[in-house]
Amino acid sequence: MAVPANVCVAWPSTVASIPAGWTRETALDARYILGAAAGADTDLTTDRGSATHSHTSPSHTPIQNAHTHEITSTGSTGSILAGPPPNGGTAQADGHQHASFTSNAATGTNNGIVITVDPAANELAYTEVIWIKSNGVPLTLPSGCYAFFESDTLPAGWSRVKGDRYLKGAAAASNPAADGGSNTHTHTSPAHTHTQNTHSHTATTSGSGDFALADGAGAQTHAGNAHTHAVSLSAAVPTNQSVTTSIDSGDSEPPFKKLNIVSASAADLPTNIITLWLSTNASIPSGWSRYTAMDSKWAKGANANGESGIATGGSSQHLHLASDCQPTQNSHSHSGTATSGASTTGAGTGLNVMAETAHTHVWTGGATTATNNAVAVTIDLCTVDDALPKHRTVIYIQFTGTPTPPGPPITGVTTYDLDDMNRENVFTGWTPEVSQKIWRGDRRYYEGGPE
Repeated sequence: MAVPANVCVAWPSTVASIPAGWTRETALDARYILGAAAGADTDLTTDRGSATHSHTSPSHTPIQNAHTHEITSTGSTGSILAGPPPNGGTAQADGHQHASFTSNAATGTNNGIVITVDPAANELAYTEVIWIKSNGVPLTLPSGCYAFFESDTLPAGWSRVKGDRYLKGAAAASNPAADGGSNTHTHTSPAHTHTQNTHSHTATTSGSGDFALADGAGAQTHAGNAHTHAVSLSAAVPTNQSVTTSIDSGDSEPPFKKLNIVSASAADLPTNIITLWLSTNASIPSGWSRYTAMDSKWAKGANANGESGIATGGSSQHLHLASDCQPTQNSHSHSGTATSGASTTGAGTGLNVMAETAHTHVWTGGATTATNNAVAVTIDLCTVDDALPKHRTVIYIQFTGTPTPPGPPITGVTTYDLDDMNRENVFTGWTPEVSQKIWRGDRRYYEGGPE
């Protein structure tokens, strides 16, 4: 039984060494493969997936704790209005200060920000191959090719290779490169800065800051009453330092099922071998059946017994976890607004009452570093199919027939000139290709059929 045209296997060697009867399927160059949906045909023209993917991060806003400032003042300015002094003098106001005091608390408001998550490449842990398809003439799969096998009891001459890897087509017109990729990936998060809105503080001084008043002639002393001031600190915009949020590694793997990826040490077509079918579901040839376990699945190489045909995993969407955001704020201060205040003074020893005029102070707010609370940063799921690497869909088929020589045995002897040597005792009707297999030890073609 010849291998039907459009049966496809992986060729891990060079373009120049592709065996006769097999041609490169260029539609799978630089592409991964996905099993077509149940009942669907192979589709070698629709490009699916993407070379890279990214995620969005909704806006987050750190909340700031309330904070205060310590306020001090300069000496007072102003004058004293005096009544008729007994000695004809004019009362003068002594300068005074108020003890330092604490402003009322205020809470600065941070603005929210959306993080731009840098894109990451969509590359699985891969082995590059050239996908080659039969033209309908070869009698076996070629020696050295890769195919798939569900059972862990492998056919003679076949061995498991490329565990925990996916097969990917080599770049167009290129030989396969070294293994690469990874089944996990990370994204970076550029530094971001939360701006803050303006805020201000109010305060009230304590009842200190007495005036000491003396009349012009010095005969009388008048004491000023305690008084307070309403204080307003001017608005300020504190500065938050930039902060970088770390993003945890994420799983790159699509929905997969593990299969043994097997390599042939000699040309062979064993029963139950699994290959690709690059045509329609309706045209699957006799002796072959659709391997439905791989419908809508990605084939990942089994790495040990007990995995093939059983182990599954992966998803068409994935997310990442991000560290909390807690910006550090620089120290900030406020300048004061000069406000007036007045107190009434009473006569010390005489009958005169002296009234204090309005006077002002310059208020200075001390530096304070407000504290921002940590806020959780969330990373959205990637878009469905966006995180899948570039791929095309194929049908997986399994050989269910029994290999037989092409046509009934024919008695008689003929001679072919093979490898510059005459080989005799070859049945009439065998091609030079089959004759070579016989002389290399493939006993399936001797008279009487397979042994």
